[in-house]
Amino acid sequence: MGQPLATPRETTDHTPVTFPAIVYAHLYKKLGTRDLKGATNKRLRHLDPEHPGVDAMADAYFALHADMNATAHLTVEHAELAAWVLAIHAHGRPSKKLQGQLRTAIEETLREDGVDPAGDPSLNPTIIGWSLGQRAHTELGDTIVKFVLDYPDDTVTKAYGELVTHTLQLVEQHHTERTEMNLSAILVRLMGLMDALAGWPGRSAEAQRILEESYQDETGPIRLSYWPDFLEVVHVRNAITHLNSGGDPSYLEATETLASPKGLLKVIDAARPVVAWMGAAIAVESRSDGSAPHDLWEDVRIELGL
Repeated sequence: MGQPLATPRETTDHTPVTFPAIVYAHLYKKLGTRDLKGATNKRLRHLDPEHPGVDAMADAYFALHADMNATAHLTVEHAELAAWVLAIHAHGRPSKKLQGQLRTAIEETLREDGVDPAGDPSLNPTIIGWSLGQRAHTELGDTIVKFVLDYPDDTVTKAYGELVTHTLQLVEQHHTERTEMNLSAILVRLMGLMDALAGWPGRSAEAQRILEESYQDETGPIRLSYWPDFLEVVHVRNAITHLNSGGDPSYLEATETLASPKGLLKVIDAARPVVAWMGAAIAVESRSDGSAPHDLWEDVRIELGL
């Protein structure tokens, strides 16, 4: 049985997301439970009519976990295949419950192995909108996420990657080094990404409504902590990009908001729904049976000895 390894690393927009074997073991085990098993096995049979099924996948990854260092990463092919399988469930209900169950199961196994998963993003996978991913920074929780699969539009993919990179740079800075201009830039990036996902350039208020209607079932309700509602985020962006437009707030009020000690928290909070919709959009776009990654399955099949 092969043991392909990838070097654990910090998540950036330049490197793929990878996980240790135990993550896949418990993910496939969860996908083999009653409510998810039928659709999961049907998905796997699109890869190979003779596929041994989701239970065999889980067993193979548990065996691989037992044979190797608990935190050693497998290659990206394993992550991409798992993300494609997971995406078939992107309809009708949010994925947050599965994410919590998966993390709990991983933690219980690793603690039995004497490993503390706290602080390691690769041992705390995200499932946002049924897209598999990884926290981009431990301090940001599930707010800023690097997804395994890309959205099928190079411009949107690049914009999202740069948004993640830009946000991480600001998080690493001392608060005295963060400028209102940098925070404004992230806010503008967020609104641009929202408009692009909804196919409605420059109309963020309408784009929000479109995205909510499109992906609410997958993301679940998204409540902001530092804004009364997302429309206020749109208004602040508009005040920055449309000077003296007579809107509320004014440009001066908007820039003062971002220059406040809570400026970074407000911007990161504003990113939460956009990241959630990004995850749901990726999963929905990946659901097509015609997207079956047969080459990935062949590589993974050989490495798992199936």
